[in-house]
Amino acid sequence: MTDWTKLQEEMQTALSKEIKLRQEILGNMNQQEYLLLIGDMELKQELYNECNLLVKELKEVIKVRGTITRKLFDHLPSNIEGTLLDEILDPLVDIEGETLLLYQKTKELIDKIHSQQLRNKTLHEMISKEGPLHVNNPALQAGSIQAKQGKKSPLITIDYHSE
Repeated sequence: MTDWTKLQEEMQTALSKEIKLRQEILGNMNQQEYLLLIGDMELKQELYNECNLLVKELKEVIKVRGTITRKLFDHLPSNIEGTLLDEILDPLVDIEGETLLLYQKTKELIDKIHSQQLRNKTLHEMISKEGPLHVNNPALQAGSIQAKQGKKSPLITIDYHSE
């Protein structure tokens, strides 16, 4: 097994751990949003504390991934241009393609976590200013959406005001 292949396998292991942790963090944040909506601040705080532990664990995995990334870049010829992992990996090479897919999944999760974090922050600020959401709150809107086979499903939306 070449050093490049070994590094790819190490990177895939690190990315898989990172993906798992990011998915747990995103799920935790989704639950926090729900608890904000129903006004259970005590349980929301417990979830927040749990999320912080997951973030600490994630930081360690990110350090490992950074070390492996540096090793990957050290194995590249000097004429290779690119500063990101997805710029140097060849999707047509099996092992590199799999690493690339895991890396892209990580980037997608980063974006989702960022969006969820902004939603939670905005919702928290809105609740702090206006109090808990009630059914007659103008930010809550109910309607129906057309589902498969003509059935209508209820849909509740929340307008997060950006200021």
